[in-house]
Amino acid sequence: MISNYIKIVLRAIQQNKLSYFLNLFGLSIGIASFLFIFYYVNFELGYDKFNDRQDLIYRVGLDQFKNNELIFESAENYPAVGPALQESFPEVVDFTRLYNAGAKNNVVFYRPEEEGKQGYKVRRFLYADSSFFRIFSFPLLKGDPKTCLSQSKSAVISRSFAEKVFKGEDPMGQSIVMADDDFNQEICKITGVFEDVPYDSHLKFDVLASYSSLMTRGRNAVERYDQSWDEKDMYTYVLLKDGTDPLALEAKFPQFMDQHNPELLMMNQEKKIFLQPLSSIHLDSHLADEAEQNGQKQNVLTLVLVGGLILLVAMVNFLNYTVAKSMTRAKDFGLRKTMGAVKKDLYLQFIFEALFHNILAIAFAAGIVVVCLPFFKDLTQLEINSFSEFFLNRSFLYAVGGTLAAGLIFGGLAPALILNNYDLIEVVKGRIMNFGKGLFLRRVLLTLQIAASTALTAMFLLVINQINFLTNYDLGIDIDNVFVVDRPGTGAKDFRSQRDNFILFRNKLAADQHIESVCGSSVIPGKRIRWRASLYNYGDAGKNTHQVDLAAVDENFFEAYNLDLIAGRGFSLDRAMDADTNIVLSRKATKLLGYDNPEDAVGKTVVVEEWEWSPNIIGVVEDYHQLSLRENTHPTLYMFTVNLAEYYMIKVKPENTAAALGSIERTWESVFPGNPFSYYYLESFFSEQYASDKVFSRIMLVFATISILISCISLFNISLFALVQRTREIGIRKTLGASRWLIAWIFVRDYLIMIAVGSLIAFPLAYLFGKEWLANFVYSISINAWYFVIAFASILFISLITISFYTLRSTRINPVEALRYQN
Repeated sequence: MISNYIKIVLRAIQQNKLSYFLNLFGLSIGIASFLFIFYYVNFELGYDKFNDRQDLIYRVGLDQFKNNELIFESAENYPAVGPALQESFPEVVDFTRLYNAGAKNNVVFYRPEEEGKQGYKVRRFLYADSSFFRIFSFPLLKGDPKTCLSQSKSAVISRSFAEKVFKGEDPMGQSIVMADDDFNQEICKITGVFEDVPYDSHLKFDVLASYSSLMTRGRNAVERYDQSWDEKDMYTYVLLKDGTDPLALEAKFPQFMDQHNPELLMMNQEKKIFLQPLSSIHLDSHLADEAEQNGQKQNVLTLVLVGGLILLVAMVNFLNYTVAKSMTRAKDFGLRKTMGAVKKDLYLQFIFEALFHNILAIAFAAGIVVVCLPFFKDLTQLEINSFSEFFLNRSFLYAVGGTLAAGLIFGGLAPALILNNYDLIEVVKGRIMNFGKGLFLRRVLLTLQIAASTALTAMFLLVINQINFLTNYDLGIDIDNVFVVDRPGTGAKDFRSQRDNFILFRNKLAADQHIESVCGSSVIPGKRIRWRASLYNYGDAGKNTHQVDLAAVDENFFEAYNLDLIAGRGFSLDRAMDADTNIVLSRKATKLLGYDNPEDAVGKTVVVEEWEWSPNIIGVVEDYHQLSLRENTHPTLYMFTVNLAEYYMIKVKPENTAAALGSIERTWESVFPGNPFSYYYLESFFSEQYASDKVFSRIMLVFATISILISCISLFNISLFALVQRTREIGIRKTLGASRWLIAWIFVRDYLIMIAVGSLIAFPLAYLFGKEWLANFVYSISINAWYFVIAFASILFISLITISFYTLRSTRINPVEALRYQN
């Protein structure tokens, strides 16, 4: 029986090789696209799931309220929270705290014997409690996970960092010096080496130092890093007892926080802590102080829809082809039924054929994946180190199995059910090919394909236009041709020498012909401002307090960034009072204080509540976008101090960027010896906030194009099939005097109707997607009819090109030959 089925399949392929292999290609590329999207979605949804007990690990987040107004939401918490939670709740089995030193300081590591030489700048550096490896499943290549972080001044390093610093030597037991820009210097003993952190971890680090090392930082270190309920600096993770209901545990937190912060009730303030499941952080958490730029869940869920639509389009395409070819074999099936074949025999034949076609398509899809994997890596920015990493994956095998099952349903059961549903006499007489149910079914399937392709095209147009809007929007600040270098981590012994070194660096660069301006500040666009304070008008204590961001800047800041000073003046070195008693506010900050006219705010005195400081407002600058357009502008207070400048901004003249960069590097090495020169382009740094959106737009472009390609294959085959079946009709019409163009119009008209109906189905879906997706942005494009008109016009143009070739060619046929044609 199997051999007979194989002969039937091969004979059917032989009869129309072009049509078959076109459809097989469409199915293969659809399956490959689905597998690529599935891999990406599975990767994004699988963040942190490599941890053995990821379902029991939670991060403790923090909300703070004042006068019932949310002041901030933070991923960081107070150092005392972790120990207190374990002590107060038996549901909390363990905890670990992480101090993100690499984000809060500019850190340089070097070997003791290489002091004075260029060290290694490390951004991914954490201090961690000794319980870290009890909670997380980062494999240690060397060292004991139970004890490697138990001693003060101990550190574990990544395999890559060990190779870079120790160059083949065994790092175990060796020493390494950590120096930062807060004048901390520690000699750490290497007690372990861990495998490089996987890409799908929201925590990424190259060095882990023992948390107890922080307790040696001066007289108040224990209070600051272990017992404080005021300094919000630590990531806190807890391991819950198996079977614990996190919601029930959270319900106990308000009383817990009130017990430890009783003074807040007197100040109309409230602190709330909450639990975040470890595996949800990457896509669901967008708090202040996140360890990295997290992904966008809505983009990922949209790609689930896109992957499903492409697979559906490919399957429907092959179903359409299978049904159409089955119609040409209808007489054969009818005769077999009259000879005694039962439904089971026909079902088995269809299922076998579908199995054959789909296994072949999956094999071709695997080949497409192999060829296109490098392109996919560039497209998505994922780290895929080998083909086995892609193919030998349990989730991938599930996807292949699901695809095969769907193929059997669409390519086997569905055509069998359709043919078995027809009347036996109609089947034998061949009346089901071009009339009634047969024709209607093919048109419905093709219309659905067109709807899916049109929807994807309109969705892509919305996404790409929003991305262009984001990248071209006037931020209110000039970040073009700007390089940023972080404050050096070593060399200075105190604030005075640090300040003097910066001023020397700034003055040397200012004299360079390639440099336009230099400034120092505690903030750079694209990075959330860490410091916040409560601000109110002098004499208005306790009535109208407002939260503002705090930025420390030098006298060049406003001019260097080309900020619009709309009232008063900026800071000046010639005015000694600027550093002690004067501030500049953003326009939004003055509005909060009740000054609609910025000029009215100049000269007024305000109070910074936390410091009991009463500075005078000397100027007002226009608001600018510190962060992405997903957020609104923030009210900001600018203080004049060079001591807190963490970032050095250098604006270069665009004519010769390479020469300017060379000058910056030489000046850096002369002023800050021993510090590695590391810079970044500010515009690129700011754009990283849209990294996931740009990946999303590229994926949408590629797979919307593939969807259109598959639909074109379907259009081509169905139009070719219809023309062949209506060859005699063409001959009759030509005999009766119909022109080629009239005959072509009669055939094309049906497809125009299907394209129009498909577009009407697609547009509401695309509109709903656009409305939902754009709601993530405070600033966005408006959805207008042009996106849908362009999508419709594009699909219409491509479709007409696809079907016109054979349509016009068929109208040239000799009427005599056409009349002799038999189906």
